[in-house]
Amino acid sequence: MISQGSLSPAQVVALTFGCVYLMVGLVGFAVTGFDQWASAVFTEKLLVFPLNPLHNIVHIALGLIWMMSSSRLATAKQVNLVLGVVLIVVALAGFAGVLEFLAIEDKFAADNLLHVVTGLVSVFFGTIGAGHRSYRH
Repeated sequence: MISQGSLSPAQVVALTFGCVYLMVGLVGFAVTGFDQWASAVFTEKLLVFPLNPLHNIVHIALGLIWMMSSSRLATAKQVNLVLGVVLIVVALAGFAGVLEFLAIEDKFAADNLLHVVTGLVSVFFGTIGAGHRSYRH
């Protein structure tokens, strides 16, 4: 088990994003159910974010990857960087309107803005903001 005092900033972000994305994916199924897996339905929302079951699966996968990476600094840095870049690309694709099968609307939809912010934060903590492991005595 990892004690909180021994985590680097990169690990804290990976663990936090992992938990949040996993929870959003699981709670998303309470909103969407298990039908219309990859449909462009924008009426089923978690807060202001449209979802469908495929979108929920993506959130669960990202959450698990982030959580699993959080135990080692080097892995957390790599995963933060890679997933951050992926989320920025996803946001750009969302702005272009090519992700409707994931219930991601085009232009300045909430999902796209959240993906940009999450992606930039993740890239930051995968690079210069990663820090180093701190040890408490």
